Amino acid sequence: MCTIVQAGIPMISYGVIIGLPDDDYSLAQLEEALWEMYYEVKAINPSITFQTTPFVISPLLGTPQGEGIRKSGLLRFDDPAIFAGFWTASIDTKYLSYEQVSDWPFRLAQVGDSKNLQSPQRFRTLPTEATNGEGKKFPVAV
Repeated sequence: MCTIVQAGIPMISYGVIIGLPDDDYSLAQLEEALWEMYYEVKAINPSITFQTTPFVISPLLGTPQGEGIRKSGLLRFDDPAIFAGFWTASIDTKYLSYEQVSDWPFRLAQVGDSKNLQSPQRFRTLPTEATNGEGKKFPVAV
């Protein structure tokens, strides 16, 4: 991650998936590790925007993982209207209820600069050219 930050990118959106069968209260350790990463990144490049993008595991139909979740007995809601947004917990873990899991995406989303998961305005304009590793510029299709 340090090399990426040193390259001067303007923003990092660090994704995490929670609600896996073995997740427990160690999610607090994940939160602490994300804050540590945030402070390390800011020490390298204070102007970078760092946000955490948490997702809740979903039992996608037709996938081995989805089938494993269904067979585990941990699935509470098997309705795609509920779990398709990746923000709504529909699975208990071995240690946490889906209600407890559902608090974590919002808690983890507070780690970093972008508290509402929206990119700052300066990132909404796409560049018209980019630079390759050798410093040569080339146009970017927009």
